[in-house]
Amino acid sequence: MDIELIRTAGGKRPADMAVVNGQLVNVYSGEILPGGVAVTNGRIAAVGDVDYTIGENTVVIDAQGDYITPGFIDGHIHPESSSLALQPLAQILLQHGTTAIMTDLHECGVVAGLPAIEALLEEVKQTDLKLYFVVPSHVPFSPNLETSGGHFDVEIIRKALLREDAVGLSECVCTYVDAEYDQLLQSIDDTVAMHKSVQGHMPAVTHPQLMECLAAGLNTDHEAFDGADAIARLRAGCHVMIREGSVARSLKDCLQPILDAGMDTGRVSIITDDLHTVDLQERGHLDDSLRTALGMGLDFVKAIQMVTVNCARAFNLDREIGGLAPGRRADVNITTGPEDFRVLTTFAGGRQITDNGKLLVHYETAEHEPCVLNTMHLKNPITADSFNIHAPAGAKKVKALVMDTLPYMPFTNRRDVELPVVVLDAREMALSHDELPDQYARSTQFGLVPESQNQLPKRIMPPVALDKANGTERFLQAFVRHAPLSSEEALAYLALFAGSGELSLLLDFFGKESKPDIALVESLFPYAGVRRTSSSFCAFELSNMGRHELMCAQFASIAPFTRYEDEDSFV
Repeated sequence: MDIELIRTAGGKRPADMAVVNGQLVNVYSGEILPGGVAVTNGRIAAVGDVDYTIGENTVVIDAQGDYITPGFIDGHIHPESSSLALQPLAQILLQHGTTAIMTDLHECGVVAGLPAIEALLEEVKQTDLKLYFVVPSHVPFSPNLETSGGHFDVEIIRKALLREDAVGLSECVCTYVDAEYDQLLQSIDDTVAMHKSVQGHMPAVTHPQLMECLAAGLNTDHEAFDGADAIARLRAGCHVMIREGSVARSLKDCLQPILDAGMDTGRVSIITDDLHTVDLQERGHLDDSLRTALGMGLDFVKAIQMVTVNCARAFNLDREIGGLAPGRRADVNITTGPEDFRVLTTFAGGRQITDNGKLLVHYETAEHEPCVLNTMHLKNPITADSFNIHAPAGAKKVKALVMDTLPYMPFTNRRDVELPVVVLDAREMALSHDELPDQYARSTQFGLVPESQNQLPKRIMPPVALDKANGTERFLQAFVRHAPLSSEEALAYLALFAGSGELSLLLDFFGKESKPDIALVESLFPYAGVRRTSSSFCAFELSNMGRHELMCAQFASIAPFTRYEDEDSFV
């Protein structure tokens, strides 16, 4: 029992800090009222009228009429997707008003098991971000179908659930419930017995399988893809976590039908699931999701509830976090209003983290435990050839299985395609000048060019290689369609050049009066790092390639590129 906190609440002891003169967003009553927040020992002592708690040494923060909200909570996030260590990730999340996250650190567990997860849980304690551990329900994700460095069984899961920071069981796959996978069912029983949350993973699950999973004990799901999914889960008593991240952006599709139906949103929260660093830096975190929700016309208090108290209740943590009330952790944001929503200032555990957007803290790089280092062990070295798929000898076409991904939708579709076989070694190439179409003529400077721009082929020509091995120093090249073409537009083409162990790619543009169409080249070669170097040339160097026979088709898997500064460097 914190006696100092109690005394501050009763007016017997001054608060350590007080945020005053704000519009207090009460997520419990659904009201916005004038007032402030008083804090002692990192906990909220009083809300509303807090003038009586202010003493001579109380740090007073003037909200200047802005809104005071609880710190935001992301109830389902995989930090590994950011490719950041927890320290820099914590800084960015806090800067956007997120003060607590729920995560299973599953990917770390897949690599090195529970010891790796526990090592990272210790690392995050160096920050002000509150991390709640949701124990992975299975490692690897698809048991008996994949290999991994770490493995979880019932006993390991039970041990992890006993941790003080463990708040539930993560990613309980409905397919495994339906198959009555005994280890998963036992772990669900253990979790329920400890009064902790059972987090579902139920993509494309409908009645009656949905009923089956909820009957087994699952009480949340983050896999709803549209309004029908979300409404079906709400009506069955399931807490719906709507994704708005980098892999899936489902907020508009899921939330709008709920609002149109006039349904209660108390069991709806917004999460990110997987969030890439670029999106985090450019768009933000839950503050970005709130801007989207508010743009849909969602009531301001209801929007704040979806990133605070609703999520806390899903984990039985609403007496700890999620609202501004006595005894709660002092996670507080000062924000603008719904018209142009921004997080101005953030406090985590009573400590000021930002001031009008400026970060006031810096976390040193963690000294990682040995168990999370040197985890990659390869049987063979990785070379450019490792990414080649070798076709049967003599084959000109092969059938291949392609996996299509959908934008902002974590579904994959199967597609069967027939692909041409490309020979990578110039010495094995059968293509000769005589075999090229008649509309192509010789050019002593650049090999082969079309006589007319209007005769460009409809696709990239077959094999592209430099015949340096035979000493002929001649090369063939592919042509890229640039349609619709006109006499004023540039003709983009590729050429391979070898020398001194280097392979260089020159992009030349005809039509000196027109600027190079950099956007076109970037769209054709998205990994090439195309950069304009002059009015007519863009040149790049690939050093230490080793095999000069590599095709331009291989460029996408090779990096980094060192840029030439001007075309004279290529001469």
